[in-house]
Amino acid sequence: MVVNELHEIALLKQSYISDQYETFVAGYITPGENAEEAATREVKEELGLTVENLIYEGTHWFDKREQLMHAYIGIVKKADFSTSSEVDGVSWVPLEDAPTRMFPDRPGNTQHILYRKYLELLRTK
Repeated sequence: MVVNELHEIALLKQSYISDQYETFVAGYITPGENAEEAATREVKEELGLTVENLIYEGTHWFDKREQLMHAYIGIVKKADFSTSSEVDGVSWVPLEDAPTRMFPDRPGNTQHILYRKYLELLRTK
């Protein structure tokens, strides 16, 4: 999950994932890289943004693809996006509007887990 200093979330449109819902940056770890390097690389590749602070939020099993996901909240400075060909569109979405654009909240949905973790981080500051 990529968030800027105004607490806006970057939500991506990727038609190969869904025509209805928007998603977070995601990707794979390449040989020789650790999970943190992969997360910051994917944000740079897909959005053209530099992660300033990376907060680890655990691992989550993605049943649909039988994959273990490492979940992070990446804090960036708000800037224009420079998207890769994997991204059909992206926008900064106010924190309170994001849940209506994300996949439905159901067991195993990492989007909502990260969203709630970020809200929790804000409450504890």
